[in-house]
Amino acid sequence: MTVGMQGSWTISVKQKSASWAQRFKIDGSTNGADDVYDGDTTTPPIFVTGDQWGLTIEHNPAGPISWTRSRFRLKNFHVSGGQFQFDIQSDDTAGDLDFNDLIITCSMALAPSEYVVYGRVKSYSGLCLFNPCYPRTFYVVDTLAKLKKLLEYPSARSVIEKLYPKQVKQLLKKPFPEPDPAPFKPMMIPSGLPDEAGLSVNWNHRAINTKSKKLEENKKQGNDAYVQLVNEKAYYARDIAVADLHEMTRLVDLVFQRCSVKTLTETLLRFIEYDRTAAEKLGDPYTGEGNRTELGIASTDELGYYVFRFSQTIPEIVDEGSDIAIGEDLLQEIRPDLLIQLMESLPDGVAYETAPYYNIPNIKRIDLCIPESMLKPPMACQGGRAIQAIGNIFTVPNPGTTLHSDGTVTNASSIGPNVNHAAWYGKLDLFACFLDTTPAVKYYTLSYKRAGEDWHWVGETYKHLQKQTNGTWKWEKVGPDTRDLRVDSPTDPKVNVDSYMNIESDSDWLYTHRNRKIILSSWIYTTEPGSVEFKIVGYDKDHEKVPGAVDTIKLYIDNKLSTGDIESIKLGSIDPGECAYFTLPTEGSPLTVKYRVTDEEGFMAEYALNVYRGSNTHVPTQEAGTTSPVAYQYQAVSPYSYRGTLDQGCDSEGYIEIPVEPSSGAWLPSGINFCAFDFELSARDRLTNGYSTPSNRILWRELVGIEYTPPETS
Repeated sequence: MTVGMQGSWTISVKQKSASWAQRFKIDGSTNGADDVYDGDTTTPPIFVTGDQWGLTIEHNPAGPISWTRSRFRLKNFHVSGGQFQFDIQSDDTAGDLDFNDLIITCSMALAPSEYVVYGRVKSYSGLCLFNPCYPRTFYVVDTLAKLKKLLEYPSARSVIEKLYPKQVKQLLKKPFPEPDPAPFKPMMIPSGLPDEAGLSVNWNHRAINTKSKKLEENKKQGNDAYVQLVNEKAYYARDIAVADLHEMTRLVDLVFQRCSVKTLTETLLRFIEYDRTAAEKLGDPYTGEGNRTELGIASTDELGYYVFRFSQTIPEIVDEGSDIAIGEDLLQEIRPDLLIQLMESLPDGVAYETAPYYNIPNIKRIDLCIPESMLKPPMACQGGRAIQAIGNIFTVPNPGTTLHSDGTVTNASSIGPNVNHAAWYGKLDLFACFLDTTPAVKYYTLSYKRAGEDWHWVGETYKHLQKQTNGTWKWEKVGPDTRDLRVDSPTDPKVNVDSYMNIESDSDWLYTHRNRKIILSSWIYTTEPGSVEFKIVGYDKDHEKVPGAVDTIKLYIDNKLSTGDIESIKLGSIDPGECAYFTLPTEGSPLTVKYRVTDEEGFMAEYALNVYRGSNTHVPTQEAGTTSPVAYQYQAVSPYSYRGTLDQGCDSEGYIEIPVEPSSGAWLPSGINFCAFDFELSARDRLTNGYSTPSNRILWRELVGIEYTPPETS
């Protein structure tokens, strides 16, 4: 695999300990250094420069095999003699796994305008409520699930509500129906602890007054305030009680002990320079809404190590002056703030984004921990079959997951969405594994058939990110391409069919989703809801069928969503039609609503009728004469179907008619005689793409005016 490099480096051979011939290649330089070089200690050092270029180590095994790429690992990051250096240790295919066959040292001169970040990427899981890798200056909450769990602890909730009141309010007082969640921005809770030490080079560094004017003012006034430094950046958090901070520390100590961390291999990272918003510079917590400048990409090795270099020009350094608040030190704040994104695709496939690393020095180690729930790595072969999963839902034996005989799925596992007898819809990632087959699978075909039909070849184009020899990444075609394959018995001739390359063990391709075999556009394979079978077959390098590399799966596909409307809203027998205006005889007079919500295929999860007054104030309502809101749900009993009002004694067109009254006994608040009301029908469907389910959708809004004048009292 190729090591991606940025900027100017001197490349030298440090050690060779191999009997096979070794060499390295440079590609993508801008100074004419592209060439092939002998992997020998007598090779003179080579100066290479370029925005993005690549270094590839190769070896020449004995026998007919020609030059072959070596595995590599990044090691020994250090500063020595005014230079930052690290080693690329390689291992050929001899099988000794010593990673000393050819060792190359990369060196760069230290300079005020040059920056290098390096480190190791891991994933974490378990009861970690905070990111275990972020420097101890902050407790970082980086997923919505962890935030919800934290709010269960009174001390944590007290702190978070003061720092992020809007976000907490939105979470605790959710609108109905819920909108699709926006990408979660990490929350940063100051800890009161100094930054962690590490290899760094600071230029023009001097002692900085860390006292905040706001702190001094609050001390004079006797107020309780808390000030935290972010790499010597003053951070002001209002009215956080010291006792709550102590409780937060105890909570951190508790959950970190129950946190599992493991190496995340061969991933793609993107680096972003971040400028704080005006509010953040005044002391508000991080929002992620500041200006951003993309710096470039880098990838990790098989142990998760990475290195990335970038420069700041004079105009860029001057522009950093806009990211300085009143009272902050110029020489400190002029350093860049950095965000790092884990990419699952380019250009916009961000799987995860870190909290900012403020005012990074010229050389900075940044170890990353990525929540395992945010990752989509290849799955290990398991279950004795090729097809492993659709999205995050396993198709091999897995506790809590059942793929039913009709192709619907039930999943109660923590991996994948929670569904019961759900149909499949949208784009479907089909994962399959051939790593345990002999001989090795080089190519594969995909085919499908509907009930009562013959098999048809799948012909959708599938691409994946492949690392180029110049260190860049490019979408390359995996298939289909026409090849002569022996698709029938060994005695039948080979025929031209569409097939795909099996890239699952090829480290030149991005690790994330490397054993994904296709992204199925489910609507292509059936225009009407129903079961479709899909088959995958593996072939070796000689285009012969591999024994055991055949698997079939049935999926029930339904891309039709539930529909609904409100036919009328009446007061008694009065139907005013459009622009309805009701004058109520009593403050809680019931209104009769005629509506329908239908899904003929039976894959509705729930529906509800909700009422909002004025500026989106929710008015709890119920079916008149009961205490039950107008909301109905699918029940997980045979025949595992729910068609909405079609299953509720509807008329011939699917409508039902019910009286609705306010749960509080009054439509209007005290002192208000008139307001506009919004009657909303919403529904959620029992469908999945393997990663998520459809969110609640508003199917219909009916607007009416309601007036009530209380009788005069004597």
